[in-house]
Amino acid sequence: SRGGGIVDIISLALRIALLETSRPALDGPLILDEPAKHVSQDYSHNVAEFLKLVVNTFERQVIMVTHNSYLADSGDKAFEVKIESGVTQVIPR
Repeated sequence: SRGGGIVDIISLALRIALLETSRPALDGPLILDEPAKHVSQDYSHNVAEFLKLVVNTFERQVIMVTHNSYLADSGDKAFEVKIESGVTQVIPR
């Protein structure tokens, strides 16, 4: 079923619409935590293209936490965070 993925996309679009139309304007980055967690891998490229369109249209930085490799690699900069032996490592992708 694609129900969860559709909810993720509608939720993401509504958040962006509210952010961009709020008055007074809200500056700063758009921070997303697993914005497409229920979107299948087949549609991840669509989410990535949508986020790029948001960045280019509204000139707003996106900071995203995701387990989706495609989305992670679609950004201009991506980092992987790992914990090894109790020590957090931040590795550029």
